[in-house]
Amino acid sequence: MRILADAEILRLWEQGQSQHPLDRLLTILLAGLPGKSRQELADLSIGDRDRLLLDFRENHFGEMLQAYGVCPACRARLEFSLETAQLRLGEMPERNGEEFSLTLSGCELTYRLPTSRDLAAAAALADLQEARELVLRRCLVGASQNGTPSSLEDLPEEVVSDLIEALSRQDPQADISLAMHCPECGHLWEILFDIGLFVWTDLMLAARRLVREVHILASAYGWSEAEILSLPPARRQAYLDLVLA
Repeated sequence: MRILADAEILRLWEQGQSQHPLDRLLTILLAGLPGKSRQELADLSIGDRDRLLLDFRENHFGEMLQAYGVCPACRARLEFSLETAQLRLGEMPERNGEEFSLTLSGCELTYRLPTSRDLAAAAALADLQEARELVLRRCLVGASQNGTPSSLEDLPEEVVSDLIEALSRQDPQADISLAMHCPECGHLWEILFDIGLFVWTDLMLAARRLVREVHILASAYGWSEAEILSLPPARRQAYLDLVLA
């Protein structure tokens, strides 16, 4: 994973603001992985994509993440810290287009893992159930019941449930839940962890900090943005300290 220069962080932030969150994450990875094409990144399973986003976050903003949750029972706000190592569920080879098989209750299924393309198609639907079914339909490569070809709609509910569980087992990095406990009321619940949200938030904060630094130093010394961003961080901070003293 390539480390981006400050000027690249600003360009990435500017570009990402107008993009759909799914496209934005691919743009971020494309900047950090210039050897990959956008098409290759879009074909990664969601777990493989999120593993790369963890690498990007760790390399650019460190191993610690500050997070919070709101208790659904008493609305208390809980703040907590996470380490990227806690969220990385082992190293697995990229499985672009790999197909898997599942046999049960007289049904034989062939499926692949969801990708960013599947989530983008589902994002166009307002109904959550319809979006879920669309992803399953796209990932179900083939199905038969007792030798008769079948569609997703033909499959028994328990078979569909087993398919969903199989997708989760094959790509665990795509679906990370955090167990939460409220110290105020004792309520227990789970929240989904979204590494993409963390990466974009950190990138926005870094970009806004850089914009502020450019504004301060340009106002004080008349330097251009390029000149300011080319300064090593320590030297730039020394000038900022003098201006803000």
